[in-house]
Amino acid sequence: MDALLRVLRKTKKLDPFQLIDDIIRSNNLLEYIIKLNTESQLFNRGISNDGMKIIPPYTKTTKSIKRRKGQPSTRVTLKDTGDMYKTWEVKLSKLYITITANLIKKGKNKDGNNIDINLEIKYGTSIVGLTDENLQKLINKIKREFKKEVLKQILN
Repeated sequence: MDALLRVLRKTKKLDPFQLIDDIIRSNNLLEYIIKLNTESQLFNRGISNDGMKIIPPYTKTTKSIKRRKGQPSTRVTLKDTGDMYKTWEVKLSKLYITITANLIKKGKNKDGNNIDINLEIKYGTSIVGLTDENLQKLINKIKREFKKEVLKQILN
C-alpha cells in the first residue's frame, strides 16, 4: 500500500507542461521542428503548412538560376543560399510551440536596385508552420518520450 501511495504522490507532482518542455529541449526536437518545416516541407516538397503547393511558382529566370546552382526548380523551396532557413526559431510556452522566421529577403527590382522582399506577402503566411502530417510526427515523438519519462519519474 505504501508503494501505491508513493506512486500516487509522485503522479500528482508531475507537471505535464514542464515535462513536454523538457522532452522537446533534451531530445533536440527544436531542431527537428525546424527541419520538418524547412527541409521536409519547403525544400523537399515545396508545400506550405496547409499542405498546398507554394505559389506563385518561380519565374523562368529564377528557374534557370536554380538549375545552374543544382537546386530544385520545379517547386518553390524558398532556399537559395540557405540564409533564410537559418533564421527559423522555435519558441516554447506552456501551451504553445511557436515557429518564427525572418521572411525579409534582399533582392533587386527590375531596374537592378536593391530592395527588401517580404516572402510572407509574396507566398502567404502559411509558409511557416507544420503540416498536419509533420505535426503528427512531432506529436508521436513527444508521446513516446513522455510515456518513458512519466514511468521513470513515478516508478523511481
